[in-house]
Amino acid sequence: MKKIAMLLALLAVTLFIVSSCAPAISQEEYDRVNDELSTIQSQVASLQSKLAEAEMLKPEIEELNKQYEALKSEYDELQDKYEELGSESLELNNQYDAIMMEYSILVASYEDLEKQYYAAIEETPEIVNEEDLEQALFELINLERDAIGLDELVQGVNLYKSASSHSRNMATNRRLEEPDEGAYQEVIWATGYTNTQIMAESIFSLWENTARYEIEFLNSATPYGAVAVYKSGDIYYITYICDIYR
Repeated sequence: MKKIAMLLALLAVTLFIVSSCAPAISQEEYDRVNDELSTIQSQVASLQSKLAEAEMLKPEIEELNKQYEALKSEYDELQDKYEELGSESLELNNQYDAIMMEYSILVASYEDLEKQYYAAIEETPEIVNEEDLEQALFELINLERDAIGLDELVQGVNLYKSASSHSRNMATNRRLEEPDEGAYQEVIWATGYTNTQIMAESIFSLWENTARYEIEFLNSATPYGAVAVYKSGDIYYITYICDIYR
């Protein structure tokens, strides 16, 4: 604006000097210069108007600058947080990898223990059932009786109750005891067997070698008998009773 004002002043002085010192100029030249002066004045007015508008926009520009600075500050904070989160993310990834490694080790240990468990189950010896052993012994006695033409023993209900009670008492007292009732009693303390039939045959072979075996096991006068087994821990307490009464 200052340059324009100076230019106008210079042009006016020039015109004044020319008009006062120089010979008279033509009307045509005067009109041309006058038109140029009008044009320049018009341009100056336009520039002054735009300058006024710019001055009016100055507060808005300053406000936008403030908003820009605030947004830039917020952006910088977010950038810092992003970098911080990136560092935390890397640390979390490292922790995750470490946990997965521990998990893999635990899975391998579990699978190994599972194999050991199933191997132990497969190697677990058979537990001889009390009722199965009773039945197996009773059948062996009757096989021997049948082999020599004797009637098989009939299971005595009361005899079985008495034999069961006696086997349980032996387990409680931890010793062999002869029962008071019945015409004949035979007791045995057995352990270490894992097969019912083998255990029954072993016990029966012991009975066969007793002095009273033929009299009591193969006696036609005693039609009733009972075998009762009571297991305590790894020990089987076994009682055999025969009598003329059930």
